[in-house]
Amino acid sequence: MHWLLLYSLVALAALYARWLCAVLWAKAMRHPPLETGLLPLVGATLQFARHMPLRFVQMCRERLGDTFTIEVGGRMMTFLFDPETFPLFFHRGHQDGSVSFSEATLPFLDRGFGVVPDDYFARHHFVLQGIREKLCPRELERQFCEAVAAKQAEFFEHEWRFRAAETDVECDLMRDVVRCGVFWSSVSVFFGDRAANLDGLMDDLVAFDSQFETALAPFPLLSWIMPDFVRAKESLRSSLARIVQTNKATLRGADHAKLLSTCVLDKVDACPDAADVSRAAAAKSRPGWLLSTLWASEANAIPSTFWSICYLLSHPSALQRARDEV
Repeated sequence: MHWLLLYSLVALAALYARWLCAVLWAKAMRHPPLETGLLPLVGATLQFARHMPLRFVQMCRERLGDTFTIEVGGRMMTFLFDPETFPLFFHRGHQDGSVSFSEATLPFLDRGFGVVPDDYFARHHFVLQGIREKLCPRELERQFCEAVAAKQAEFFEHEWRFRAAETDVECDLMRDVVRCGVFWSSVSVFFGDRAANLDGLMDDLVAFDSQFETALAPFPLLSWIMPDFVRAKESLRSSLARIVQTNKATLRGADHAKLLSTCVLDKVDACPDAADVSRAAAAKSRPGWLLSTLWASEANAIPSTFWSICYLLSHPSALQRARDEV
């Protein structure tokens, strides 16, 4: 018992010494200002929990400036708010000990979408090139724009009167209608009608997106700290995996080939540089590629559409010009 206590004290002393050396080294090397929190080893974890992560980061920015480091749970996180400082930290290679931007983003891919870093490195360029070819202006207009517009017209024509009775708050009504309209029309075209009509898929995406930025911070025990985000992510991954399997089995060749989800997975499977990626990593990453595609298609489209409509409704002359064009 005494030996166990002695070993525990020695271990704590060693950890404290390591923490103290890190603080002194950061000051001696003129690193960015360091927020170490109230207690050694624990760092700013308590402040993160008390103020919520984004609010606490903003408080540190107001106090420490546009570049600073926060210690949370034994990890050092440096925040850069001044674009002019980016070249000092990120380069295409590793000159002067700088960080590769691609490698710096790898932990986010697994936490956010479940894409394994090895799989991402092997396939990203090839998959991205294929998606760009699919979404270039000529192909976008030919394959997607008219289809999405037709789906939106169908939605607003048949769904508005039903949704108008759900709430008396005008802003909430418009936000709900825009979210549903953009989601249903775009997901129908990109992933198929089954995906757009699947119960719970949009709710899972809303829960996933609402906590996305916070979940990407390298906190330990993510499933314990943010269980709703983890549940939504895994539900989306499993739902999308089932959807593409069903589409492959039930849709005709041309109808299946025109889906964006088909293009993404075809490029994932055809990548010539992924021979060294393990089967387990590839299997885990496959739903993650679909989830990243779904999130990228909705995360900016929904709020930008909402605020565009708000602008038009607030400026009658702009609204009239838009009506005249249509």
